[in-house]
Amino acid sequence: MLSTICYISNSVKLFPDEEIQALFDQTISNNNYYGITGILIYQEGTFIQVIEGENAIIDALFYKIERDERHNQITVILRHPIDERIFSNYKLGFRTMNNFEELKEFSKYLATLADSPYAKSLYAFLNPFLCNTSN
Repeated sequence: MLSTICYISNSVKLFPDEEIQALFDQTISNNNYYGITGILIYQEGTFIQVIEGENAIIDALFYKIERDERHNQITVILRHPIDERIFSNYKLGFRTMNNFEELKEFSKYLATLADSPYAKSLYAFLNPFLCNTSN
């Protein structure tokens, strides 16, 4: 069975670009290995991540995420079973986003999935973030 978790958290410090890129690279590698799809966004001390995959794998990953000392104040926005992934066809499954143009492109992608209640929920959550982000 598939499930998804979307969370937001605060970083314990503002990370330099090199550290964030290393984190993004590690996340992509690990998630591709475990068949996890989703996105990771970091901006000015805030992480937003969506992960989707097999229940046991998602639960184990989120347990690890909750104990990661690079962030705190984790708030789960969405956590439920899903019938199908919405990220499997988006940019090879797992994507990190580190600029406004990539966020706008993702927003357009979500809008094309109008039949998915999961995509609608995610779009509703991310849209204010997209509207308040500048180049």
